[in-house]
Amino acid sequence: MSKIGIDEVKRIDLPYLAETIVLAELSKRGIYSVRLPPQFDYDVICTNDARIEVKSSSLQRTRKGVWTFSNTKTRRKFKKGIIESITQEKRTRHCDYYTFVGYDEERIPHIFIIPNELVGDKSSFRINPVKGSKYWEYYNNWELIINHKSKIY
Repeated sequence: MSKIGIDEVKRIDLPYLAETIVLAELSKRGIYSVRLPPQFDYDVICTNDARIEVKSSSLQRTRKGVWTFSNTKTRRKFKKGIIESITQEKRTRHCDYYTFVGYDEERIPHIFIIPNELVGDKSSFRINPVKGSKYWEYYNNWELIINHKSKIY
C-alpha cells in the first residue's frame, strides 16, 4: 500500500469522511449506527433511536477562523436540461442532534454534538474553535447521544 500524500488528503470528500468518523466514534462508545440514504432528513440513525445530522466545515480564514456549517436545502430549477436557477431554503430537520465536524488546517477533525433545539431552522451555524467559546461545552460531548432517550412523535 502506498503512502497518501497531502494532495490526496485535500481531495477527500470531507462530508462523507465526517459521517464515517461519527459512525466510528459512536461504535467505539457502544452505540451502533447506520448511514442513511440521501432521501432521509438526517444522516445517521442509532440503535438507541438517536437521529443525527452530520455537518462538516473547514476553517474559514475570512471569518476570523471559525467553522461555518450550512443548513439549507438547495433547489435547482431546470429548463431544457440546463440549470435555470438555484435557490437556498432554510431547513428544519427532524433530527435529535447535529454533529458538527470542523477540520483544522491539518485536516484534524474536531466534533461538537449539539442538540437540535439549539440549531433550529438557522440557515448557517458558526462555531469558534477556541476553548471556552460559546459551544465549547458540546465539544466531544458524546454523552448526549449515549444517554439519548427516544421521543415518541
